[in-house]
Amino acid sequence: MKNLYTFIIALAFIGLSMGAAKGQGTITTTSLPNGAVGVAYNETLTATGFIGIRWTISAGALPDGLTLNSVYGVISGTPTAAGTFNFTVKATEAMDGASTIKPLSITIAPPPPVCSIGAKTYASLDDALADIQTGGATATIIKLLTDITHDGGCTITNKKITFDLNGKNLVFNGTTTPGLTLSNAVIDYNRNPGTISVVSTGNDGLNISGGSCSLTYAETSASSGRNAVYCWNGGQVSLAGNVKTAGNNGGVTADGTNSSVTVTGNITSGGRGISATAGCAVTVTGNITASNNGIFAGNGAGATVTVNGNIVSSGSDGIFSNNNVTVNVTGSVSAISSGKWAILAEGGTITVGSVINSSNGVAVKNSGTNVTVDGTITATGTYIQLNSVNKTQANGVLDPAKQSYLKYSDGTSIVWVKTIGTGIETISQATALKAWVANGTLHLSGLTAGKQWSVYNIAGVLVASPCPSKGGEEVTTPLPGHGVYIVQTENRTVKVMSEP
Repeated sequence: MKNLYTFIIALAFIGLSMGAAKGQGTITTTSLPNGAVGVAYNETLTATGFIGIRWTISAGALPDGLTLNSVYGVISGTPTAAGTFNFTVKATEAMDGASTIKPLSITIAPPPPVCSIGAKTYASLDDALADIQTGGATATIIKLLTDITHDGGCTITNKKITFDLNGKNLVFNGTTTPGLTLSNAVIDYNRNPGTISVVSTGNDGLNISGGSCSLTYAETSASSGRNAVYCWNGGQVSLAGNVKTAGNNGGVTADGTNSSVTVTGNITSGGRGISATAGCAVTVTGNITASNNGIFAGNGAGATVTVNGNIVSSGSDGIFSNNNVTVNVTGSVSAISSGKWAILAEGGTITVGSVINSSNGVAVKNSGTNVTVDGTITATGTYIQLNSVNKTQANGVLDPAKQSYLKYSDGTSIVWVKTIGTGIETISQATALKAWVANGTLHLSGLTAGKQWSVYNIAGVLVASPCPSKGGEEVTTPLPGHGVYIVQTENRTVKVMSEP
């Protein structure tokens, strides 16, 4: 009996509570904070006197980019448009459908300016670019007011622009499109602190046809077949920084007469480091590390490539050339993949500082192709190959027309390799020390009495070191074979040739 009484009292209390709540709920939010375009917004509506609430907008609309959660009353999102937005929120009782409303508003401020042209400021770089006259005679200066990342790629045609970086960073970022596409445009930047970069995840970093562009970094991470910099139709690029690619993409590709690219930095490429074709010019002040060719030059005459650094190719020939091209590398060239050549020249004139750590040294094909190595060739395989005929280091002969170099030739193509030492000079009859070879025997006269003299082969290996000279007499020593030999005395180094 007591339990039944308690149950009746509880039902009466619940009934009174529900009766009191019906129609008496109140929205307690009286105002909402303002927001700004591009800045995340999150605010929760509040109410009392409800057992359960369903929130809706009964009139007007939230700012663009914001939504209302009907269960929790949370207004959230990122505003995309500026202005004052008036709307009415409605709270509905979940149990009996009773509701109440509240008029509210949110003011969304425009985004802060990102750049300026003179005294005029712009909320986006696109707005500033749209204000620049096409075909203007002088460059328009765009001053950065904050760091800018321009997503979705950018195309500029026939406009002259100088970016005042103002210590900020500008990134042109592409996905399916190049980061920056230029057509007969002139793009430069002041040399104040700050950077200007082109990046794409699915296309060229920079694609330039005609005109010119200066920047500080270029990159692509497309799956294959793209370039960090693709310059054609007479475009000119000056890049004061590094170039990087992932995947089978080229670092720098230049094509066509008057097209030119200058990189003051390093190139790191998952494909070719440089592709230079049809009369273009590419200059790199730095090193090239590539999975494919460090340099590919050809497919049309007249291309010129200059690298003031070293080249390392991990998966192909270090340098490949054809047609009438000119390649100059002041540093070393290395091709470490098995069977590959540090230099494979099928045309043109190639000059390098040295060949090191390579599977094979230098291969030359076709008439008129010339290669000069201003140092040593270090290769585990073939030293030199001339039109499929292998040459060893000992096959080099002295070339009177090119002092201090050994000549390897088949009559149509030539490889010159610098001899060891720095003080080697050609023997002449006017020299006090005379050296000549007859029937495989070295003859010497003019030696200083009591002084040691030695004979080395061109690789620097000691061949003979007879007793000191008595002075005045002619001395002889047999040579082990044909080739070039170096005679060293106390104060003179000379070279002689033992020919077949």
